[in-house]
Amino acid sequence: MPPITRLGNDLVDLTAPGAAGKAQDLRFLRRVFTSAEQDRIARSQDPDRALWRLWSAKEAAFKAWSRYLPALVFAHSRFEVDPEKGSVKTPEGTCRVHWREQEDWLHCLAWTGEFPEPPCWEVERLDPGVAAHGSEAVRLPSLQARDLASRLLARIGLPEVELRREDRSPGRAGPPVVLLDGRILEGMLVSWSHDGDWVAATVGQTSV
Repeated sequence: MPPITRLGNDLVDLTAPGAAGKAQDLRFLRRVFTSAEQDRIARSQDPDRALWRLWSAKEAAFKAWSRYLPALVFAHSRFEVDPEKGSVKTPEGTCRVHWREQEDWLHCLAWTGEFPEPPCWEVERLDPGVAAHGSEAVRLPSLQARDLASRLLARIGLPEVELRREDRSPGRAGPPVVLLDGRILEGMLVSWSHDGDWVAATVGQTSV
């Protein structure tokens, strides 16, 4: 039986308050990273970027695995990243990861199984024109990230679909699903994220 195909992503705004200097937070390091990961961060020429690279891989891997394992507990130190192999070892198994980054942000994809075509992904800056609408401001990054996912789906030939998060428990949303005419498209996987001034989304099709 082929492995289940999963997809997750995570985005880090490297200019956000608190991002710089985090590699000096020893309590945080010991709570989140394994001893080997802490050594890797300490040896890096850019410790903060190395830290957030590992962090984003753990977050993306959890999102990928938790899609089908809603009871999975996320203990960061139990998700071990191997940048050389491009993988994250989790309590449930291993997934692959790939980073893309620029000066202001870094983005990580995590997946298991195989995609006939590589997942489509994009990062864009949060629209400053909608950054202050009272209580609605909290929802804006998520709404723009969802809109970005919709545009990526249109790009691969699915312009008329609907995106929705399934409720798993009170106050906890499940992973997004893609619907066409009210029916979930099981072969389409979507993940989006946002941090600081940036939003990201990725879509992948498990079958053609």
